[in-house]
Amino acid sequence: MEEDLEQELDNLIDISEDTLNSRLNLIRARLNNYYDVLRNKIDEKMSEEELVNSDVYKSCLIISNIISLSNKDEDNSEFNRLLYIMWEGCKGNLMNLLAQFDIQIIKTESEGYKFNFVINEPKGELDG
Repeated sequence: MEEDLEQELDNLIDISEDTLNSRLNLIRARLNNYYDVLRNKIDEKMSEEELVNSDVYKSCLIISNIISLSNKDEDNSEFNRLLYIMWEGCKGNLMNLLAQFDIQIIKTESEGYKFNFVINEPKGELDG
């Protein structure tokens, strides 16, 4: 069982750059489409307090951060490879992928709200 997991991980890591780029384009397109759907659900008249308490707004922030980090990783050496592995681990399910991320919203006295992007620890068979 452990050998199967290691082999599967090796297959994910050894992906060709063309296949990786193709997958990343698909992932970003799905994220952008979902972002547009969610963004249209946010009422522009919401107060700052309502926004930070809104799950829809929080999801928009998560998606925006994922896309931004993905675009910054131009040579696919860091975040994009992780994103691809997470996508494959979620079997291409966008909701499961997004569940792997979180945004911590902290209200400060001097700066207003501060946002911390978080990648959650995986749960499942490997947790032991």
